[in-house]
Amino acid sequence: MERLQPLNLLVMAIVVVTCLPIHEVAHGLAADHLGDHTARNSGRLTLNPLAHLDLFGTLALFLFGFGWARPVPVDVGNLKHKKRDMALVALAGPGANLLLAAGMMVLYKVLLYTPLNTFSYNGIVIRDGLAWWMLYAPVLGSDGLVMGNLLIYIAVTVLSTSLYLALFNLLPIPPLDGSRILEAFLPWKLWVKVARYQNAIYLVMIVLLYLGVLTIPVSYGGYYLFQALDWLTRPVELLMGLLL
Repeated sequence: MERLQPLNLLVMAIVVVTCLPIHEVAHGLAADHLGDHTARNSGRLTLNPLAHLDLFGTLALFLFGFGWARPVPVDVGNLKHKKRDMALVALAGPGANLLLAAGMMVLYKVLLYTPLNTFSYNGIVIRDGLAWWMLYAPVLGSDGLVMGNLLIYIAVTVLSTSLYLALFNLLPIPPLDGSRILEAFLPWKLWVKVARYQNAIYLVMIVLLYLGVLTIPVSYGGYYLFQALDWLTRPVELLMGLLL
């Protein structure tokens, strides 16, 4: 129910209009670069979220923290190396989310060293990115969001959701991006058999999301990716510490 609190809904709305359009535009740009201009001709090379949102995928993002958008149209016939290029197009979406997460981690670290960060633990203002994330989450459920930290919370929510979106979409389950990557390695006849049951697999995926089964590997993976980005951006903390 915490996700349905008004302020959290506002923050997730910001996530929806950033993470999902960037993911889909990356697919379209990759396809466009590889010779298929279907997305460009369909008006999908835009960051306007209304051009990309999928009802169930958006609801999943609000309820579970990761979801999907309406797929960008790709005409495989226009690709020179069909299997390889389709896999690259599929990989572009999660890749864009990872790049967005890296950028947001830098912004997050910078904001931690500004007066916006008023969150303290035992009287000490938390500057460490991972500690802030781990300690602040329980506070949200009980005391609500401290308005002075709203911008930081938006940054870390976009960051963590971008990681979850990347990992979730890499699952080799139709119609997610991971299935397109898997297609490049499967014999054509076997893939046709899998694709035949795509609608049924889609419904099963919705049920598994509802039951929380799919959230386990994605959540663990997101946590470790967060740790990796936190470590890679330690120089930002050192620089901000010297400046301030």
